[in-house]
Amino acid sequence: MTSPVRKHVVMNVVELAHVQHTGVDVVYHDIREGKLEHIIVGKKNIKITAAASERRLGLSPGDLDPLIEEYRARKLGDSKTAY
Repeated sequence: MTSPVRKHVVMNVVELAHVQHTGVDVVYHDIREGKLEHIIVGKKNIKITAAASERRLGLSPGDLDPLIEEYRARKLGDSKTAY
C-alpha cells in the first residue's frame, strides 16, 4: 500500500486557523499548551505539520491539501486586487 503524495507538508498558524474555522488565538493557545506539534523556523515563524493537523482533525492523509490550496489561492487573489 502506498501513501498518498502530499502537496503541503507544513502550514502556518493563519492557515491552520482557517481550516479549523477558529481564530489564531486558539492555535497559539494550543501551541503554548503543548497540544499541537509545531516547528519554529527562525525567531518567530511557526509551522504546523499537515500530518499533525490532519490527525488532530480526524482527517485522512492529504485531506487538508484542497483546503490549504483554496486558502492560498484566495489569499493570492486578494493581494493581486489590493493594488
